[in-house]
Amino acid sequence: MTAFLKYTVARLAILVIAYVVLWALASLWWQVSTIDPYLLLAAILVSAVVSIFALRGLREDLATRLQQRANDATRRVESSRDADDLD
Repeated sequence: MTAFLKYTVARLAILVIAYVVLWALASLWWQVSTIDPYLLLAAILVSAVVSIFALRGLREDLATRLQQRANDATRRVESSRDADDLD
């Protein structure tokens, strides 16, 4: 599984877990629908904060792989440019 896919699945899992937990807590005090936009907004905010700390390793791995791909692309462009200069 690629680093991007791992990170995306982990972010979505944290969002779903945050929504379920917030929905369960809210349903103890209020009558809430299954899909509540305010709970969804709260879950997005909570999952963003949790992801900052919980997914640091995956995010750093993703950043490293993206940097490697960018460096490889830059090297290919430069070598192509150098080859054109020789012609």
